[in-house]
Amino acid sequence: MVNKNVKIKKRTSSLSASAKRKTGKSQHSHNIFDDIVGFAETLLHSRKADGADKLHELAEATRGYAASMPNIPKVSEKVDVASGSIDDFADYIAENDLEQMIEDAGTFARRRPVATLLVTMAAGLAATRFLLPLRQNLNTRNKKGAGSQKKGSVKRRGTNGTAEAHA
Repeated sequence: MVNKNVKIKKRTSSLSASAKRKTGKSQHSHNIFDDIVGFAETLLHSRKADGADKLHELAEATRGYAASMPNIPKVSEKVDVASGSIDDFADYIAENDLEQMIEDAGTFARRRPVATLLVTMAAGLAATRFLLPLRQNLNTRNKKGAGSQKKGSVKRRGTNGTAEAHA
């Protein structure tokens, strides 16, 4: 009877030690995940602040543009209203966290699906216009690298299906 109690104690102590090891491993991985999330949040907040500052600068430049058009009062007025909207958006970005902005975007998309579609299309067109020159530059570089064969040599298919170089 005493022997069985000793075996049971050994089993429970080995189980509790294994549970502690597993808890330690999961707690360690949980701490690493928390560190990564914390780093991402810090990076996001700094980028968010930079973005808000850039939007404030854009609003100020837009105000200057509106002031430079005194001969066209209606256009100047509309541009000034647009600069105020840009300023308001910059303040919204600076004051709200990402979760709130995502929730607000979802609410806007549910209330105004056509406007969401148009904004998405405009953003896609803008991204295409931005990325198209980059793609063309990469293609130009690749073509220059591929055209490094000897001048005058032309590859022709041989009679047995292999490529032969001819001058």
